[in-house]
Parts: sequence; C-alpha cells; structure tokens
Amino acid sequence: MVLVVSAGPNIAPFYFDQTEVTQANYDAFRRSTGYFGTAQLAGRKGYGRYNLFQLDEGEVRSMTAARYKVWMEEAYGAVDRERLPARQVSVRDAAHYAAWVGAELPTVAQFQAVLCVDAPGSPYPWGDANLPPRGFGNFGDKCFIDAFPDAAPWFRLSAAYEDGFAMAAPVGSFPPNSLGVFDVSGNVMEWCRLGPEPVVIEDGNRGSVRIESALCGGGWLGRLEDLHCGYTADSAGAGFAIWSEVTGFRCARTVSSLTSGEIGLAPAAR
Repeated sequence: MVLVVSAGPNIAPFYFDQTEVTQANYDAFRRSTGYFGTAQLAGRKGYGRYNLFQLDEGEVRSMTAARYKVWMEEAYGAVDRERLPARQVSVRDAAHYAAWVGAELPTVAQFQAVLCVDAPGSPYPWGDANLPPRGFGNFGDKCFIDAFPDAAPWFRLSAAYEDGFAMAAPVGSFPPNSLGVFDVSGNVMEWCRLGPEPVVIEDGNRGSVRIESALCGGGWLGRLEDLHCGYTADSAGAGFAIWSEVTGFRCARTVSSLTSGEIGLAPAAR
C-alpha cells in the first residue's frame, strides 16, 4: 500500500493498494476461508452464473462455471491469469475480502483523489485531451472493438487508441501514477463505498453486506465519459450485472485504523 497524505481538505490520510487485487490473492482468500462468491452462489443447481457484459441492447450475457472456464482459456490464452485483477466480484465479495486482510473498500472520495492526482482541475486523469496518451492504460480500444464488434457502442472508447489488450490486463501492465499506483484508470471498474461508514457484514460468508457502493475508474471497455475524474456508476446503470468480467476492486485503510507500529513505515505493495 502507499500512504496518501494530502488528498483533500475533508479526506483524512489513508493507505491505498498499489494494484487491483489479483486473481491469485482472491483465490487464496476463497481457499483459506471456504468463501462462496456471488457468482458461485448464483444460477441453478450450483452451476454458478458468470457474467460478461451487455454486447448489444439485450441482457448481460451469462454462462455457467464450466462454460466460463472454457471461455477463459479461449479469451485469455497465454496471459498469466493469476496476475489478472480479480473479476466476477460483487461489492459483497470485495467487502468480505477487504475484511479478511484487515482493510476496507476505499471511499469514492479516496479513489477519485488517487485517480486524478496528476491532473488537478482537468476532466480526465491524463489531462484535458479527449483521448489518453499512448500506453496510459487499458480501455475500450481498437483491440476491444476488433474482439467484440457487436458490443454496444457505449462500451467503445475509440479505435484510434490501442493498448494491446482486448480485455483485462495483468495488474501493473501500464506505468503507475505519481503516487506509485497502477491501473487506477481503466482495466477493471472498482467497487468503492459512497461514504465513510464502514461496511456491515452479517455472518462472515453468505450473509448480506450493507453498503452504499459505486463503480469507479472506468475499465477495459467504456466511453470517454466513463473515464471522467468525477464519474461513478452503479452496476445496473453501467450496463453490467452486479458482478461481471469488468468489475474488480482494491483495498484501503485509514491511518487511524492502523496500529501505532505501522504508522510511518515505508509504503509497500501487499
């Protein structure tokens, strides 16, 4: 995590994950706790339901766990899937993981402070231009458009931008911002809390999570508007299910939630 000290007049110092939580870390959490994620519990007869995204004006495309495994092999090929960001996670799943590591989901205010730290006063994390500079991040680029020609137009950034990935990229594939944080713009949209109130987890696994949440940061698909510094979306408004191949997360911790022995340590990735 990195320490963010001067995030704004009403934002206390906080620690923020340098990368999105990886698939390897999320899988380790599930193995250690026996946790069943939203995708695993959905669907009929224990087959699960894994959601992609809305390819056209119809419903979000879904598939069983067995079909999803085959699709993953075909879609990601030789990509190191353990280094991909955890996907197919709902805000419930993200909150359970965060509690397991002694952290919490960032607030929208915390996330947006990190998102636009290098472009204060500009509409986008890279500045004022209508397209990010080459190599800035993983967005709805030419690779995505070529791979999903039937995708709804509101999931396309521009064929004039090309980042080399049709879908999610391994975390840290693009340069970090000045805080040392990777992929805060693009790759996967990330679950955040709307306010400072802590998440309430009722039973540690299958119980409900009471949280006012939003998706921030844009993802490997989406319009220019989705990448605006102030943009937030709920999952339905973004054209996703409440979990999909485009939803991920990272963790944060306020300085007051750390022990005195931890304060002042050099920032480090988890």
